Amino acid sequence: MYLLAMLVVIFAVLSFYVHAGFIAGSIIFVVLFATINYNYRHSQIEDLANLKMNASQKKIYQDMADTQLLEFKKYLAETYPAIEKSIFESITSQNVGFYAVKYPEIKSNETILKLVSLINEKMSDVYQCELRSTRCQQRIDVRLEDSKMWCLPGVVSVKIDF
Repeated sequence: MYLLAMLVVIFAVLSFYVHAGFIAGSIIFVVLFATINYNYRHSQIEDLANLKMNASQKKIYQDMADTQLLEFKKYLAETYPAIEKSIFESITSQNVGFYAVKYPEIKSNETILKLVSLINEKMSDVYQCELRSTRCQQRIDVRLEDSKMWCLPGVVSVKIDF
């Protein structure tokens, strides 16, 4: 009788620990799943915000480069009218350095070289914004594909093309 009572108590204790372990394991799984889902969602929202910020920065840098290009054209028209007429229509923020090197008269002018340097710096900033946007878009795309594979419903599934 004593042995039977001990077996029942042992079975009850083991049963309790098995069920408690199952419940604890289930709770840990749910918390882990919720944390992963939150991190995916937060990262996705952060990258979407970064895409918008990069687009704004790119526009600002491009506007600055275009303003400096206008200064360059104005100075070029005042200082070298003969050269200005031949390149005025074809010069852009992207190719201003080419024209500064092509004409020796321009290459020797310190003010023009400074303007070219400023324009190139702003264009470099524009390209850096494009690279950051590309990286953000790549992370967003990977998370979207990952969320489909792991069935994470809370991941923001918005794709923005800039």
